[in-house]
Amino acid sequence: MHSQQATFMQATQRAITIAVIGGGSVGTSFIRQLANHLAAKPLAARVQRLILLEPSTNPGAGDAYQQDTPSNLLNTRVASMSPIAADPEHFHQWLHTHPALWQPQFPGVDPTPDSFVPRALFGLYMGHVFHEAVEHLRALGVQVEHVAHRVSAVQRVGSRYEIHTAQGLRIEAQGVVMTIGNLETRDWDHLRAHPGYFNTPYPCTKLIAKIDPKHSVCILGSSLSAIDAAVSLADAGHTGKIIMVSRNGRLPSVRGEQNLNRKPKLLTRERMQALASQPVGTVSLATIVQMLFKELEICEGRRPRLDAILRTGEGPQRYLDSEINDAAEHDRAWQAIVYALNDSIDLIWHMLSTEQKCEFQSKFKSLWHSYRVSFPIQNALKLQRLLHTDQLTVYGGYRDACYDEASHRFAVNVADPAKGFEATLFTDSLVNATGYTTDVNKSRSPLLRGMLTSGLVCANEFGGVNVDFDTGRVVSRNGVQMPGLFPLGSLASGTYFWTNAMNVNTRLADGVARQILLDCDLAIQHQPHDEFDASLRMAA
Repeated sequence: MHSQQATFMQATQRAITIAVIGGGSVGTSFIRQLANHLAAKPLAARVQRLILLEPSTNPGAGDAYQQDTPSNLLNTRVASMSPIAADPEHFHQWLHTHPALWQPQFPGVDPTPDSFVPRALFGLYMGHVFHEAVEHLRALGVQVEHVAHRVSAVQRVGSRYEIHTAQGLRIEAQGVVMTIGNLETRDWDHLRAHPGYFNTPYPCTKLIAKIDPKHSVCILGSSLSAIDAAVSLADAGHTGKIIMVSRNGRLPSVRGEQNLNRKPKLLTRERMQALASQPVGTVSLATIVQMLFKELEICEGRRPRLDAILRTGEGPQRYLDSEINDAAEHDRAWQAIVYALNDSIDLIWHMLSTEQKCEFQSKFKSLWHSYRVSFPIQNALKLQRLLHTDQLTVYGGYRDACYDEASHRFAVNVADPAKGFEATLFTDSLVNATGYTTDVNKSRSPLLRGMLTSGLVCANEFGGVNVDFDTGRVVSRNGVQMPGLFPLGSLASGTYFWTNAMNVNTRLADGVARQILLDCDLAIQHQPHDEFDASLRMAA
């Protein structure tokens, strides 16, 4: 009798299960903000369970912020990092209110608002945020379960989703959030089996442990992850030659130490929302560039000189020397404004036509990444020393890489037009700092391949899968919005563009937390009683 009464009470409350696939920083941001929304506005339906499917035993940090060498620094200031959209200074406040939780591991860190702290420290904090979110949810009566399985399939069954894990578990949920992080590409599968090949620089402690300090190393890529690898090896006493090879041979810009905190006057979210009401394609890429230059003119009181910003024609060593001097001595207004565009960048991207987006991808994307994703001057100085002592050389014109069976070394073919240099470079180890993709068709993930085959998701030509801009829902191959199914992070990059930044992902995760509750509430209200009874049995 008691059991029947309990089942009846559950049925009248219409219980909801939400599954989160991936427990890194973006998944944690979603879970934390979901707790906030549940506390603020109870629904007609009750969220009974939240199931996190994450193979790692310690959710929160993910691969991006895992324990690693202290030289792997955030490229965003402490005061601008937070997984909670309504509390943008949460990380900074946590550092000052919980010193006992982090100072023993990071004794030399001074967490000022403008400092760049180790990525692993942010990972430690994200673990704390995850556990705090779990406590909040349980206090609200939500059962929280961490299932340390890898998800192999997601299917739509009636008004619910059926999730299968590689270990044979089946879970049903009304809502599914996919935060699976960066996607490994199949492009490098021919190198994986060879000793000395590393498909990712992370954790850099693995490179240090496995690469002979006297051996030569080629790092594919010249962006932040490539710099992390080079600096970590050098800090650990590596004496062998280090080579960076990328398509353009361009290093990122150096983050200015004198930068003022600036907010856009023209490219604000409010102004972009007003423009977004116009038909897509009304605002051109040229219009956005003109507005950006006008922003810089307002900041500096004069028309900006593009050549002074881009430093085109300079080799890596001279470029870095100039960047370090400028970053140390001047307020780099252009850098502050470009970073501040995080507030509106998704709207700007959304307003462009497909043709305009294609033009950006082909002509400007690489340049944008080099200047938008800057790195702290501490690591720039280390990289400068490596360049000046000739321990490090940076080449452009990357063509391909393979394992040479005759020499038992890696052969990297380059044709650098800036250096007038064309050759095959042989090194003992090869570190791939470009091993991820946003092209889901190239992904190694069986989960994504299965969802693409079934038509539950469809590849977006600009990255990730098709997503409805306003709701954040997946759009299937048939063009149908899938209620309750939401991708975040790199899976949503084609729709929102700049999903590399924590504060952008935090804002998007907050929107998904609101929308998924509405979708689940609606799903329960329209769910047939036989389906609902089945979901109760699954929950029990």
